[in-house]
Amino acid sequence: MQESGNESIRGDVDMTTKEISRLIDWLKSHGCTYPDIEDCIDYISQESSQVPIAKDTTNDK
Repeated sequence: MQESGNESIRGDVDMTTKEISRLIDWLKSHGCTYPDIEDCIDYISQESSQVPIAKDTTNDK
């Protein structure tokens, strides 16, 4: 991600609306479902660094 002047004191970089839109397009093109994309956006917007446990979808139809 390019540095755009949105860098905070902690070193985090805020994503622009355009970058989020491109992320959604990329995730969708790589087979992610909209619920998975929503979970991804929710996760990256949280302050917690705890990684959620992946759902086992091998038996889902």
